[in-house]
Amino acid sequence: MPSSSTDVRIILVSADFGREITTAVLWLNRFEGMDIRCVRLVPYRLDNRVLLDIQQVLPLPEAADYQVQVRRKQNQQERVSSGGRDHTRYQIVVDGDALPEQKKRHAVRVMVQQLVERGVPPA
Repeated sequence: MPSSSTDVRIILVSADFGREITTAVLWLNRFEGMDIRCVRLVPYRLDNRVLLDIQQVLPLPEAADYQVQVRRKQNQQERVSSGGRDHTRYQIVVDGDALPEQKKRHAVRVMVQQLVERGVPPA
C-alpha cells in the first residue's frame, strides 16, 4: 500500500532513550500508518573531524527483519508509483523553528551542524 499524506514517519535521534520513550514508540508503531524509529547517535572526534556511530535502536534489529518483509511489498508498490526513487523529506525543528525540509542524506548533517553551532560538544 503506498504511503499517504496521513502516514506518520518519525525518526527520534538521541544519545540514549529512556524506557518511557521506547515503550511509547513500540506501542505507537502497532498502528497502521505509523513508522517511528529511534536512532542512537554517538559522535567521536578523530583529529579535526567528527565521526558518527549511528545505530538503530527501535524497531529492534530482530523485529526489523519481520517488519522489512511486510513493508518490502509496500515499498515495492510505492517505488513503482514514484518511478523508483525515495522522495521522503525530513523536517528538522531547532529551538522551535522549523528548518527547510531536507532529503534523507542531508538531514543528519544538518542536525549535527545545528547542535555544534549551539555549543554541543561532539564528544
